Amino acid sequence: MHYYAALVLTVITGLTTAALPAQAKNMFLTKHNTARDVAHVPHLAWSAALETYARNWGLKCLWQHSNGSYGENIYSSSPKKNNLTVLARSAADMWLAEKPSGGHYVNMVRNAYKHVGCTIVHCTNAPLNNFVICDYSG
Repeated sequence: MHYYAALVLTVITGLTTAALPAQAKNMFLTKHNTARDVAHVPHLAWSAALETYARNWGLKCLWQHSNGSYGENIYSSSPKKNNLTVLARSAADMWLAEKPSGGHYVNMVRNAYKHVGCTIVHCTNAPLNNFVICDYSG
């Protein structure tokens, strides 16, 4: 029964639900930790729990912050891109470009954060197909 429900959800929305590949995780960590080196704050460690939280929110394809208990960065783009490592780099580069104004950059280098978990979801029912989410915790 559970398999059938998941299959129907995928057919209706066209979601990508797989866990993030190692190369994309490494890209997120490299971009974050390089920025943290410049800011003189300790590196982040990957959190599977935060990745799951981000993925569960992303699967709703709402393109908005979850307003949960974690720090959160979001990014979206079109058309659909299958290279998740390139999407991870694009999202992180956009957040890094916000350094002069603070913006999402602040979450990337906030000293209180020790863990990050990110996901990339492809949403066919949204105007922007690629939905990237990173969540942060202390």
